[in-house]
Amino acid sequence: MEGSCSSETFLSACKPAQKTPSLCYRQCCGVYVTVLKQLPTERMWSLYLEMLLELNQDLTDLHKFKKNLLRDAFKGAHNAGCMQEKYYLLWVSVCYFHELSSTQVVVKALTQKAYEHLSLIINTIDGFISIFRMFLDMS
Repeated sequence: MEGSCSSETFLSACKPAQKTPSLCYRQCCGVYVTVLKQLPTERMWSLYLEMLLELNQDLTDLHKFKKNLLRDAFKGAHNAGCMQEKYYLLWVSVCYFHELSSTQVVVKALTQKAYEHLSLIINTIDGFISIFRMFLDMS
């Protein structure tokens, strides 16, 4: 969604008969969730998370409701294996800053992600070494 994601923007986008903020938020998130089922990419999850992060900056209404939507989105992106590293730190700071046990779960997930990247780097280095050896053998 381009531009501001304030509560006012969401409410003005809803039809008059649907002016309850929670219903508007659910409908908007429902669109993203539907698209994520068809296109579960890192980019799509990032767009969804960015929209929710911006929406959560507005503390005028339904703060806990919006925070729960964001928390669920972080979990969904992680479970889908489509969450960029920068969002792990935001997950901890935005959703679990005061809850130590939940923070430990997120830190464990971040550690797992770092290990996956380290494995990829090691495999890439092994690949480069193999290619380098092949060129040395050709000489």
